[in-house]
Amino acid sequence: MIRPVAKTLLHTIAATIACAAVFLAIILWRLSTGPISLAFLAPYVEQALNFEGASYRVNFKDLRLIWAGWERTLDVRASDVQCFSTDGALLATFPETAVEFSIAAMLRGIIAPTKLELFRPDLHFNRDANGVLDLDINEPSRRNSRITFADAIGRALRVQRIDNHLSYLQSVRILDGSLTIYDPDLKPRWAATRANVIIERSSNGLRAELELKMDLDGSFVDLEIEAQLSRENGLINADISFSPVEPKRLSRITSILSPLEGINVALNGRATIVADLNLDVQEATFKFTGGPGNLSIQDIFPGNATLNITSLRVEGILEPGIQKLTLEEVFVNSENTTINANGSIQGEWSRPTIEADIAVENLPLSRIDEFWPQTLAQGARQWITGRILHGTVQRLDAHLNLKPGDWKNDIADRETIYGQFTVVEGTVNYFPGLPVAEKLALTGWYDGIDLHLDISDGLLANQNLRDVTVSLSDINGQDEHGMIQIKTDGPLDDLIRALETPTLKNLQMLPIDSTLLKGTIETDLEVKFPLLKDLEVEDLQVSGTVNLNNVGIREFTLSPLLPKTDIKDLHGEIIINLDGFYLSGVAIADSMSFQFSWQENFNPMQAKFASRIDLHARLGEVERKLWKINNDRLRGFIEADVTLITDAAGVTDGKIFIDAADAHLQLPSLGWNKVPGDPAKAEIALRLNNGIPIGDPPFEFNAGNFRASGHVELSNQHTIETLVFKLLEIGETRLAGRVDLRDHEKYEIDIKAERLDIRPFRKAYQIDNVKRMSLSGTANEIIVDDGIVLSEVEGHMTLLSDGDVVLEIMASGLDLRDYFANKGNKDTTAEDKKPNLPRASLSGTIKRVLIDDKVYLSDLRGEARYDGDKISAAQLEASVGESGNIEIRISEATKSRDILITAENAGALLRALDITNDVVGGTLNLKGTFRDDEEDRPLSGDLMINEFHVVNAPPLAKLLTIATLTGALELLSGQGLPFNQLHAPFVYQNEKISLNKARASGLSLGLTIDGVIELNDYEVDLSGTIIPAYIINSIVGHVPVIGDILTGGDGQGVFAIAYRARGPLSDTTITVNPLTALAPGILRDLFKLFDRQPANLEEND
Repeated sequence: MIRPVAKTLLHTIAATIACAAVFLAIILWRLSTGPISLAFLAPYVEQALNFEGASYRVNFKDLRLIWAGWERTLDVRASDVQCFSTDGALLATFPETAVEFSIAAMLRGIIAPTKLELFRPDLHFNRDANGVLDLDINEPSRRNSRITFADAIGRALRVQRIDNHLSYLQSVRILDGSLTIYDPDLKPRWAATRANVIIERSSNGLRAELELKMDLDGSFVDLEIEAQLSRENGLINADISFSPVEPKRLSRITSILSPLEGINVALNGRATIVADLNLDVQEATFKFTGGPGNLSIQDIFPGNATLNITSLRVEGILEPGIQKLTLEEVFVNSENTTINANGSIQGEWSRPTIEADIAVENLPLSRIDEFWPQTLAQGARQWITGRILHGTVQRLDAHLNLKPGDWKNDIADRETIYGQFTVVEGTVNYFPGLPVAEKLALTGWYDGIDLHLDISDGLLANQNLRDVTVSLSDINGQDEHGMIQIKTDGPLDDLIRALETPTLKNLQMLPIDSTLLKGTIETDLEVKFPLLKDLEVEDLQVSGTVNLNNVGIREFTLSPLLPKTDIKDLHGEIIINLDGFYLSGVAIADSMSFQFSWQENFNPMQAKFASRIDLHARLGEVERKLWKINNDRLRGFIEADVTLITDAAGVTDGKIFIDAADAHLQLPSLGWNKVPGDPAKAEIALRLNNGIPIGDPPFEFNAGNFRASGHVELSNQHTIETLVFKLLEIGETRLAGRVDLRDHEKYEIDIKAERLDIRPFRKAYQIDNVKRMSLSGTANEIIVDDGIVLSEVEGHMTLLSDGDVVLEIMASGLDLRDYFANKGNKDTTAEDKKPNLPRASLSGTIKRVLIDDKVYLSDLRGEARYDGDKISAAQLEASVGESGNIEIRISEATKSRDILITAENAGALLRALDITNDVVGGTLNLKGTFRDDEEDRPLSGDLMINEFHVVNAPPLAKLLTIATLTGALELLSGQGLPFNQLHAPFVYQNEKISLNKARASGLSLGLTIDGVIELNDYEVDLSGTIIPAYIINSIVGHVPVIGDILTGGDGQGVFAIAYRARGPLSDTTITVNPLTALAPGILRDLFKLFDRQPANLEEND
């Protein structure tokens, strides 16, 4: 039974399926030819869509059935669909809509869509500040519906009743549509020229896929979004990928993306966004790549900083709710510069909290200021950007931990910023106006408080830099300061040339032209300074050492008034500290080796002086040859020290010390010399203003019996004008005086002497290099020679250019007592006899000339001329005590000179001349002639003395005693033996007087004298006759012929005794020949033949 029924049922089903298949085939065939109109069903569909309780009403113009291909089911499409609100307001219009209906709903008698497709819609969304959406579809000018996005999503997620038509809707699609979103934060709008959207229900919420072709300010970007809305937490998770886009364009659309304004790089990438139903982004994860392009972040980096980008890669997380951006990777390739970074940025974009690690390679230093925020670590930024000019940061590793307050330059700890870097080919301007350091290889670090640089190699003014460190401490604090430790070596001239700048014009310690320098310099310095914008040289605190090696300086001088000299082989060390510097070393100046030191105080107001220079040299034969010092004046070594001390006002007090203890000194013109071992010191003080002498420099010299002190007067041209001697003491000379040197061709000397010893001038009158001289002054005492002393002298001497001397003196006295008292004891040499004197003219007066305690001359006056070899002319007059006048005249003739001496008192004159004290009275007349054309210039002449007496006369007394002339002897020892006349022809030559037939005659006695008197030895060899009763005895001689035979002629008598005197004047041996007394004059000489060894009759005394 069952089987027939089942069989019948199967046949029925098969027939039905067959009919359906036929019907479907017919329908498909029909659909293949075109849509099938279902207009008759339109009212039923509208009625189904406009179910009771719906908030809208739908109507459409046409309803069609369309087969869109095997990949799709049959679509029911409505055209010109309109959607109204319950109050009749038009909400939206659609050109064409496809709907799929739920079969299950139909079985329940409900027409409900399960899938809705909108073709080519033009969608416009207006979103206000509260998140409310106004939806405009194809009618953008009308605001049709006000519903928040959250409300719309909420309705879609809400679980509907089984009888609710929309409960069956599973998918909504927009195909080939356009989309525009208007929002207060969008400038001006988001627009997609092509939009394909799929929204589908899922078990956990909604899923959406979007394919958009976005128009971003004229640039088109393909955007793909896959989103999932969770019913459980109400959050949207969206995966976004996009074709190349310039973030800069995004920044113009919404203020949220304004930080992207500086990113002008085409980016590709993906992003995952988590947002709530109000489309507020909770989190965004992104990964971008891009390039080429540029970055310009003006809010953080000043001055339109632009970084050209070759390639870019960024990966990170954005959390807008907490204003945090986490960058897991940032890679930037800018031309040859690469930047790798990771970190986070949180808070206000202009003053964010940043924690990041950054690595930069190959960054040009010239662009650091473009990427260092102006308000961040201003002290370090100012110094680095202003001082580090060129070079490349080979690598920079930095860690940032910035808080909002740190952007105001009040970084307070070392955890805020830390970076270390390596720079090559760097150029650093340590100090404006000074040479820059270049070609630097350096490493460094910065920790937000301190900046530190280590320079291993480089050049500074062609100096090699070694082990240089730069430390800037407490950069953002109250005690901002810096320190540079620098070691250099290189050519000195290059360094000095580099320092010849206006910045250092007031600090030029050595005003030396760099072209005049050579040698090398090594420095090891420490420089401290405050971190000031307008740092001055005076703000620098320098310490350390500087070594000078093999330095040469051409044309060097400490003063414009000193001659220039060449210095070579200078080796020295400069020690510099906060108070100043100290330079010491050795050098050679014009072949003279010397030691030197130079101390300079940077704070002269607080120190005793601003600068001090000390020089020391040991001068010997080399220096004497160099300076052409006569070895007759100086032999051996002298020590010379020079000290120059300058005060804060620029005034220099200088002293020159000379120690000649090891030297042999000789001043022939002063008759002074010093042997090695005897102390001798000199000191000269001077004051300088900018190297120019001011005031009167004092001097002092002390060498045993030679002392001098005084000062120097300078001219307006700062040359020596006058030497003023407060004291000059040499030997027995003691005086004060002035030497005027204004005319270098003529020295004018004015002295006031307590005692003046001119004996040295007997041998050397000439003063070195003096051509003309004028000497005036007074002297209490002048020592002319041993035992010859002038007193109370006033005079004037002129040394003419031809070497002649003109001397005028007035003296109160001339004391010759010691001279005559010691005359016989003096050992006189030939050198003493002929002093080395110049041609001279002498004139003057002497009130009193003392011969001894009883004999003197008064009112000596006259003039004389010495031609350098002899007295060529003279005229002297004087009074001999109270006994009359004397006169001496010398006149020059051809090859000879005539001399005339007259005296009114011969005895007084002879006593005055220390010839004899035995003559009393008488008149004297001496006439003679110097034969200058003959050897030794002999003087021949006649001496006549009339009417005089001879008293005592020991030699004559001895002769009379021997001759037994008692009466004459008694006269001699009593009132004196009178003589009428002495006539003595003589020749004076070589300190020898030769007498030829000299005779003296008187009433009681007559004498003849022949022979020689040796003045050097004070010895005599004389012979002659003594004639008793001369008047009577000589009468016979007047008888013609017989008188001459009987007397022997020449004033002899008939009776006369021959004698001979030999030996020293003090002990003369006298002999007589008694036979001559008995023979007539003609035979008297015959008896002398037997007088070869005359009898010595001294025993008869």
